[in-house]
Amino acid sequence: MTDDGSKVEQRVEQGIAHMEHLKNQIDALTLQKDSLASLLLDHDRTIQVLEAMNGSCSESFLLPMGGQVFVSARIDRMDVCLVDQGAGVLLEKRVPEAIGQVRNRQERIKGAVSGMENTIQQMISQYQEVTSATQRLYDQQMRAGPGPEKTF
Repeated sequence: MTDDGSKVEQRVEQGIAHMEHLKNQIDALTLQKDSLASLLLDHDRTIQVLEAMNGSCSESFLLPMGGQVFVSARIDRMDVCLVDQGAGVLLEKRVPEAIGQVRNRQERIKGAVSGMENTIQQMISQYQEVTSATQRLYDQQMRAGPGPEKTF
């Protein structure tokens, strides 16, 4: 193969490696985005339960435990709850304040999801550009023929 043909082949291989790298990054970001979407649903359920139980006492509720399992529970005092502040620190908050904090978390998560979606779209565009450029190089290499060392 000529020196130019060798350079083209090397560039094709680099393009393919770049495509694989981008695809792996896109897949990883998509998984992270899906995890955050699941977290948003969990926050929605938390808000629904807190709103339903706010101020209620001695009423029986179905309490979601996760995994589509619910238990019947009776709440004696439902004006405050414990809210995770991070690093395992729990603070007692009034229910409306707890709901507000969960909603704030939701907004931050939505922002992160939106940022990931933008990044994923940019990476998909970059992937398409690299794919097109690599395909052009490959086509150029094929038009040039096999080269003298590949003939029989």
